[in-house]
Amino acid sequence: MFHSEVKSGALTVDEMGDNTFNLKGEYLYATPPGSDGEEFTFGDLLSNPPGKGFLLDLGVVYDEDPFRAGLVLKNIGFLKWQNVEEGIIEGGGKVKTGPEGPEFFEEEKVSEEKTLTNYTMTVPIVLQLQGSYRFFKNLYWHLGMETGLSDGWGISASPCLQTGLEWRPRHLIRLAGDLAYHDRHLNYQALLELKLFCLWLRFQVGWVDNFNGVNAAGMLALHF
Repeated sequence: MFHSEVKSGALTVDEMGDNTFNLKGEYLYATPPGSDGEEFTFGDLLSNPPGKGFLLDLGVVYDEDPFRAGLVLKNIGFLKWQNVEEGIIEGGGKVKTGPEGPEFFEEEKVSEEKTLTNYTMTVPIVLQLQGSYRFFKNLYWHLGMETGLSDGWGISASPCLQTGLEWRPRHLIRLAGDLAYHDRHLNYQALLELKLFCLWLRFQVGWVDNFNGVNAAGMLALHF
């Protein structure tokens, strides 16, 4: 578990393109017991994890052809961590344009850190609404909304609106294309899913507008 956030800062750029910056931020991370030793292994992490907890997704589904709708609350619960380092960091630096490109000069940082032996963490609860309508044979039109009840841990309280089309010619295959609008940005996503009895194979690719980049993911799972 690791989290950092810039609380305040300033950036000044001169007519030559050189800049000076300063910032103040906070960070939080969990240290696995024994990880500072040379013989620490992944097995040690599994046998003595740095955190434990319980999270629950609770929802209801309506399914009456040609309509399908669902409502769910996600991330209900908490996580408890041991050996958590919490700190505040303050510093700055300069970036100057040199003959070989930008050069970074960092000023000395001032930081404060303390160790928490028992830290309880909650993840913002997410409300998700989804609905679909089968308008032609195996073609479905989807409409949905997702929002966090608060900000934090990569979850936004700004609503994300979604719509798209899905094609399910058989139970073994699913193709989908989605369009999402979130915080004045449009994101696109395509999905291919194969269900071979208890073996599920999924490929997903998308475009995230606010980062101007492509994301891709693959998943192989057993489902009973």
